[in-house]
Amino acid sequence: MGLTAEGRRAAQGALLVHGGNIRRHFLDSLTPEQASVIRAWSEQAIDRLERHRSEAPSDDAA
Repeated sequence: MGLTAEGRRAAQGALLVHGGNIRRHFLDSLTPEQASVIRAWSEQAIDRLERHRSEAPSDDAA
């Protein structure tokens, strides 16, 4: 079972509003240096997650 078209539109709208709130209340007030540190940390976290995912056994292995 999945979302209806109306449910999908509602979820997408909520994501846009949420993203705007995050930007406005948190990201817009960062200095360039702070943004750079957060960006570097985020990229490291994504790299770790991608490595972990590539090392995990796939569902096809069973």
